[in-house]
Amino acid sequence: MLVGSASEASTVLRDNWSGSRSGPAYQAALSTCLEAMNGHLPGYMARLAFEEAAREAGVLR
Repeated sequence: MLVGSASEASTVLRDNWSGSRSGPAYQAALSTCLEAMNGHLPGYMARLAFEEAAREAGVLR
């Protein structure tokens, strides 16, 4: 799956996440993506947080 924005990442996290939703990386990614969507954080921070959540879920190496 290709994720190209903080908005797409938050949709994946909310609607299509196959990993645990209780892990710290998941929670941080969701929060960071929402903050990036609202213009409070730069997009690259959302990408990094999303990647970490994907690693924690075993989806990304």
